Amino acid sequence: MKIKLQTDALDYARALRAIGQDLSKLMPHSLELEVVDNDFIVHGQGSATQSRVAENTNPSVWQRLQNTVGQREPQQSAPSLLPFERKYTPEDVTRLDEAGAARRRGPDKPPEISGLAEKLRLIGRIVNAQSGRLAKLIDDMDSVTVEYYDEQGKIHSEKYSMLALYKIQQNYYGRRGSFAPVDLWRGFDR
Repeated sequence: MKIKLQTDALDYARALRAIGQDLSKLMPHSLELEVVDNDFIVHGQGSATQSRVAENTNPSVWQRLQNTVGQREPQQSAPSLLPFERKYTPEDVTRLDEAGAARRRGPDKPPEISGLAEKLRLIGRIVNAQSGRLAKLIDDMDSVTVEYYDEQGKIHSEKYSMLALYKIQQNYYGRRGSFAPVDLWRGFDR
């Protein structure tokens, strides 16, 4: 089955970087991103510690509340991961990209590949380089699987390890002339 691509070319590298910057505060351990029309729908699981930040920000207020209400029940072990869901429209992406511009590094040093924003941006570059249309992205922290449609409407599925993404990043910045890439894993990538 062939699917007709939309005529508007979307800059997936820019869009995914902005989404990654926004999602990073949730400390995602896994996420799945789907593109529906031009909206990005994200489901995932993030660190539960983020949900407890408010509880620990001002212990004196929390302690006063405890004293007023009485002793708290013993805390049961909470799950370490909490689900989240987000939807990003093209307008949301533009707003997030403009807000994130001030936090970005200069061109003399590449962004950290371990950061969610850079990891997603690299996937966006891969899709853009194929003149593709992103369908789905799955990030499980160890690898990223991307599904996209090529210009003929054929779907492709590719899986990238963190090492592979690091090498793609080094190659990109090396070709751009921003810095001399260093292969930290030379000899370990068998």
